[in-house]
Amino acid sequence: DGIFDVMPSNTFNSYESINLESTIKYWLEHKERRREVAERGYKWVHSQATYTKRVQMALEIMRLK
Repeated sequence: DGIFDVMPSNTFNSYESINLESTIKYWLEHKERRREVAERGYKWVHSQATYTKRVQMALEIMRLK
């Protein structure tokens, strides 16, 4: 729940603090993968994280409760 309810999981990377060192190492070693995730995140934010979309989402949530 939480962020995964709002953004697709392929548009960002999450991690547990216990895995931080290995996560950093992975992303530093995988430059192309980093770019792919960054590009997907950028496109998603610019198409889906607009004020209009956020207000629509808030209204939908309020209607459900």
